[in-house]
Amino acid sequence: MCALACRNLAELELQENEIDFRSGDWLTSFPDTYTSLVSLNFATVRPTANYVDVDALERLVARCPLLRKLKLNKEITLKQLQRLLLRAPNLVDLGTGSYSHNLSWAELSELQTTLARCKDLRSLSIIWDVAAMFVRTLYPVCLNLTTLNLSDVHLPTADFAKLISHCPKLQRLLVSSFLQTPLT
Repeated sequence: MCALACRNLAELELQENEIDFRSGDWLTSFPDTYTSLVSLNFATVRPTANYVDVDALERLVARCPLLRKLKLNKEITLKQLQRLLLRAPNLVDLGTGSYSHNLSWAELSELQTTLARCKDLRSLSIIWDVAAMFVRTLYPVCLNLTTLNLSDVHLPTADFAKLISHCPKLQRLLVSSFLQTPLT
């Protein structure tokens, strides 16, 4: 990665490609003085073992005060998402990793509290799986959302309806045919 040479890099969009990301070293290649990142997107890169050095990702996010867009792949757990959000409360655009990891009710409550601190969030993409019981943790950010992308989510119709009812400012909604209707 050319992170050492790209000191003013503001946007890093890693799409599926031929680059070997099997080690999390790509995140550690950003020097400690690097603070210009505004957008980081690695949502569509296939996760592999040790792909993301979460500690290095947290450090990078924490030292980039202008970071407004963060799109994560499914390797990032809900606990890791929470830690990242604590370091980047001014995000405007968030793409979650997998939203289906097991969390206790206390951990879910902590995640919901952390999400509630993201007052500037206007766009949310749930890119991977979502467990229905976690949908309510999203309600605090729904109030200001103008864009909601659920195009890759398998979600029961009732949970979808509840989520949308919490989004009064929504202008753009992306949904696929993955909504699940209850069996009758």
